Amino acid sequence: VFARRRQRYEAQAAELEDNRQRREVILAEAEALADDLARAETPWPSDLPGLLSHLAARWQEGLHLPVPRQVAPDLERRWHQLQERLRTLTREHQTRQRRQALDLLARQAEVCATLESTLEGHAASDPAGPELLASAGAAWAALPSHADPTLQAAITARFDQARVWLTAGESGLPWRERAAEAEANARARAELCLGLEILARIDSPPACAQERLALQVNRLQEHLAAGERDPLAEASRLLERWYLIGPMPADRQDELEPRFQRVLAALLP
Repeated sequence: VFARRRQRYEAQAAELEDNRQRREVILAEAEALADDLARAETPWPSDLPGLLSHLAARWQEGLHLPVPRQVAPDLERRWHQLQERLRTLTREHQTRQRRQALDLLARQAEVCATLESTLEGHAASDPAGPELLASAGAAWAALPSHADPTLQAAITARFDQARVWLTAGESGLPWRERAAEAEANARARAELCLGLEILARIDSPPACAQERLALQVNRLQEHLAAGERDPLAEASRLLERWYLIGPMPADRQDELEPRFQRVLAALLP
């Protein structure tokens, strides 16, 4: 009787130990993944969501298998710590990716603005000189492309439009229509400024108080309907839209650009 009881106990202990080792293997894989992600020189895996999902599924399956009672709390604690570390690393990576994309977009928009700043002078005169177009083309070609093809296509459309306008001269879009589009661009950027100032929690000009209040009410209603959003991701989308908008009148440029720079200083210190 004692021999059979000992055999059952040893079999149960062996099963518990085997289940513990299974969880230890998952923990070791999760820790190794976190260590790899923490190294700046390691390429970020494109299938990271799948890797994390697979680890979580294996861990969940292992919860149905008993482990020694004295080690169960420690295993669970380590798993939750690793999950939090992986979430933190993912958020930091996403922030870096957004920052890099915005930096590139800002440089591309600067090349576009160089061309667009001459539009008014060439509105009803000869086309722009080949030197200006060649210089802008070289500066554009020297910049890398975005990982997001949709974003790259959008900023390329702005660049191409500026080149078309400059090379068209009097045969191109009449200045009256260009001026109307520039005013529409200014209105769009003014609204973006308000949204960005709200997200950055900085003041808007007193003259914009009523418009800002209306925008805040609309945003609150949208958030209540759609759930809480990521403020940083939302700010990135608004910043992208700013860079994608074409030329606006010089006086509106002088008015809105300082506000935009204050927003950048607050959101991207």
